[in-house]
Amino acid sequence: MPLIPKTPAEWTRSFAVPLLATCILVIMALLAGGFSGGREWRYWGTPIASVLLPLLGLSLGLSCLCGTGLSRGFRILALIIAVLSVLFGPMLGPGYAE
Repeated sequence: MPLIPKTPAEWTRSFAVPLLATCILVIMALLAGGFSGGREWRYWGTPIASVLLPLLGLSLGLSCLCGTGLSRGFRILALIIAVLSVLFGPMLGPGYAE
């Protein structure tokens, strides 16, 4: 794989794979932070869950729907994670504002 993508399929993969990994990591971090509590989650949990996670999910969904070169299985998994990120994030936000 070249350092700088040349085809539209390579550009799509270079955006979609890191966005999928980031969405999954942020969801896992929010769930782990919600169970452990702590002062930092009281301050940073709401903005991360209400703003960052839905934006990441929206970006992932757009890159999967509008891009080319992704396998069908990856696209289905990425769209499921994108929908969960957009819907799940705002639901988690108020829980961190204790």
